[in-house]
Amino acid sequence: MGSLATLQEARLAAILNDQSTRGLFDHLDQSAAAFPPIIRYMMATDEAAWRVQMGDRAAATQTLRNLGQTLPAFQLVAARLSPEILSRKPVHVKTEIAAYYTGLAALLAAIDDNHAAHDLGMRQFRVIVLRQALRLAPDMTITKLVLAEELRDGKQLTAAQAALDGIDASDPLAPIADHTRASIALQRNDLPAALAALRRVVVADPANADVLDELGTVEDQSGLAREAVKSFTQALGHVSVMQATTWPILLGRAIAYDHLGERNLAQADLDRAIALAPKEPQLLNYAGYADVEHGERPAQAIELLSKAAALAPNDPEIRDSYAWALLKQNGDLDRALPLLVSAAGGAPGDAEIAYHLGVAYWYRGRQIEARDQWNQALADKPEAATRALIEKALREGPSLTRLRDRPIPAPR
Repeated sequence: MGSLATLQEARLAAILNDQSTRGLFDHLDQSAAAFPPIIRYMMATDEAAWRVQMGDRAAATQTLRNLGQTLPAFQLVAARLSPEILSRKPVHVKTEIAAYYTGLAALLAAIDDNHAAHDLGMRQFRVIVLRQALRLAPDMTITKLVLAEELRDGKQLTAAQAALDGIDASDPLAPIADHTRASIALQRNDLPAALAALRRVVVADPANADVLDELGTVEDQSGLAREAVKSFTQALGHVSVMQATTWPILLGRAIAYDHLGERNLAQADLDRAIALAPKEPQLLNYAGYADVEHGERPAQAIELLSKAAALAPNDPEIRDSYAWALLKQNGDLDRALPLLVSAAGGAPGDAEIAYHLGVAYWYRGRQIEARDQWNQALADKPEAATRALIEKALREGPSLTRLRDRPIPAPR
């Protein structure tokens, strides 16, 4: 708690124009890396406000710009933070207490994050502290953001959304609020709300590749694949080819291209992504599975999926993809079936895995078990394409080209 006490001491020294102010802020700067992001934000804004009062606007501006460079969460707003606006904030005892409560909650959250088992009682205490801070200073945006994240992480999604009410679009922290709104909306499966919030963030920071990547993903999930391609392409324009964030953007665009039926463009993006990140199991999984589903490059598909399974042996979806390639592409029922049984056990609510396992059971002559898998998969509310496959299998049985001429054992 020493950092919070020093911050409060520096705030008071700045208000009183005490000669100890510079030394206190210098001390905080030297140990800033050890503090949670919210405390570092409070430190930076308080120091910037004080430097403006001292007539050093250049140093104040640099302090705020450094905030965006060192803390990814604040990259969205660093350019919107004005030293002059910060320095004009009125000083009030309630505001000072509210700031202290906010910092206290942030420090307690950082301590809790370092423990494997999070303390529910401690989270409730932090929420109480933050609500008390807002009673003292109802317009303190940073407190609203911290409260919203606490409630979101506690799965209180409606309350988390409500915590962000009243944050005006002109507020310097509005893009962070919108980004948090998008996160909450996605947890509520509210794609339109997430889409609207992310688009506002992009308007505020059109060169942020991470947000453009997120926007593209949500657009694609919303059935707006063409718009998604545009967002992913914009994102690629703001990253270096060797950045770690490049391959996920390429993967996202490839998926959108596949949804548009532009397979050649999708394959080009996947090949480029694999060249950049040859050991990313999720990337290898999508690329290999797409090859299988489109009947392309069978040897490469098996190679990619085998490698993905080796890199992520505990991932049931990747195990399913590899097994499905063995079954659909190679007709290797002996190797595929145990892998599918294992995958279904690891992801019991996955309708696509259940469909694949049902197909394997069917060709083993275990039609009753196959139908059980498919009926359960329908109860798990699959996507439209998977539902159509399951319903067709229930009516007619599956039809895999590699197994079409193989005798099916009598039902058992």
